[in-house]
Amino acid sequence: GKPFSSFGGTGSINVTTLSGCSWTAASDVSWVSITSGSSGTGSGMVAYRVLANTGSNFRTGSITVAGSRFTVAQAGNISIPLECGQTVSGSINTAGEQNAYSFDGNSGETVTISIGTASPDLCAKFILIGPEGENLGGNSSCNGSSPSFVIPVAGKYLIQVYDASLIGSGSYLLNLQFTTGRCAKAFSCAVME
Repeated sequence: GKPFSSFGGTGSINVTTLSGCSWTAASDVSWVSITSGSSGTGSGMVAYRVLANTGSNFRTGSITVAGSRFTVAQAGNISIPLECGQTVSGSINTAGEQNAYSFDGNSGETVTISIGTASPDLCAKFILIGPEGENLGGNSSCNGSSPSFVIPVAGKYLIQVYDASLIGSGSYLLNLQFTTGRCAKAFSCAVME
């Protein structure tokens, strides 16, 4: 199948077998987890989740179901690195397009992320993704608040930006501000693509 994007996602495997046959499903990598259907009898379905890939390398893992191996492939992360004080303009030009930004965070630092748009056809949304691919939360330009996040562990963090409806387009402004830690100053790290 088609490789997952660096942002991860969900997938499923249909199991077709005789009514009395039992089976199990297991992943061989930590970034792919079975969310339902880890075992069954007869036909069924295995659902799984792929975490975000914060590294730049393409990676593969597998899920074994009833002795058959299914490969899960995922693209590496190609993100625009952010440094304090940097401003970049951003836009979503096609339906479903996603942009990625990255920054290095240290444990205990607090960052505030805000996103806005002047385009009536775009409800820009961001999700903050941690070093292990975990979703730490997000917000959209449609509600105007700027959430703060305490960085749980040192590492590379991703900010995924996309249109909340997945069909809009336009330009946006993403602002990253360190409110505590090594970059806490009177300025903000602003991002636009």
